[in-house]
Amino acid sequence: MFFKEEGRALKYGVEWHELSNISQAGKLADRLEEYREEYIQSLYDDIRLFSYPMGDYLTAERQESPDTAFQAMEIISKKEAYDKRIEKLKRQYSQWQDVLNQFHMDDAATLRGYFEEGEHSFRIEPLMPKVAEILDKQHKAMEKQLDKQAERKAFLESIRKSIPVYR
Repeated sequence: MFFKEEGRALKYGVEWHELSNISQAGKLADRLEEYREEYIQSLYDDIRLFSYPMGDYLTAERQESPDTAFQAMEIISKKEAYDKRIEKLKRQYSQWQDVLNQFHMDDAATLRGYFEEGEHSFRIEPLMPKVAEILDKQHKAMEKQLDKQAERKAFLESIRKSIPVYR
């Protein structure tokens, strides 16, 4: 969805198109979930084309294609990536819902209409500083959480390295 304001930076480095993306994330996640089984089936259909069993035509012994295991791992990897994409979109949409929950119903409806439905409104401009402030707080909280996770991981790694291994 295009907005005339795309590329215009808000306070704290938030872009209008970023808001459009997170507001649309719920619909995209729903669509990806709806087509998940078809996507996975297409992965299996594609693999069959390349993993046709090879064999010795003289003895009629059939063998598995040498890269069947690799292709199976590739399917697993693509399925995991697809599911991670859906989860990321759900988190983004949840972030958008958190933003909307901090506004009065009328203002939230204006934001929802503008970013989710593409309805243009002159009431959007005065709301944007508060949106940027809320998103900035969310980003800082997320950074803080990631820093704590990194510290914990580093601490656990230092403990693991300090334990002697006897063989």
